[in-house]
Amino acid sequence: MKENFDYTQVPYNYVHCLHAQCGRAAGCLRFLVTQQAGSEVRHFSVFNPAHVIGKEEECPHFQEDRMACFALGITHLFDNVPYTKALKIKKMLYFRLKRNTYYRIQRKERQLTPEELSMIREVFRNEGIQEEPAFDELIYKYDW
Repeated sequence: MKENFDYTQVPYNYVHCLHAQCGRAAGCLRFLVTQQAGSEVRHFSVFNPAHVIGKEEECPHFQEDRMACFALGITHLFDNVPYTKALKIKKMLYFRLKRNTYYRIQRKERQLTPEELSMIREVFRNEGIQEEPAFDELIYKYDW
């Protein structure tokens, strides 16, 4: 977990874990977030530890403590792409993201998720473009 973690970033409905004896607790975001909740936090949702005792290795609630990469803005996405390929890729993105979402992302009203970033990279590779797509800003944060 990053050093200067701000607990106010945790969504209200994020479910925490109190199972300190779990062998995976040191790398579980749900457990680590619980440790960061200060006395000013009056209440939060918790998984029942008895539900996973004895099956910690395949815990369905485990969430790895790592930050995910999000992107904000795609105004320069096609700067280094040949025009005909750019048109084709843009049509594919319209289809996969839907036109309204595409323009919300372009206007920076919505971030691209890690899954959407992978999809865009895949579309570029499928069109023979090896260069990394140019996003306006990459943001590293927890994927709650």
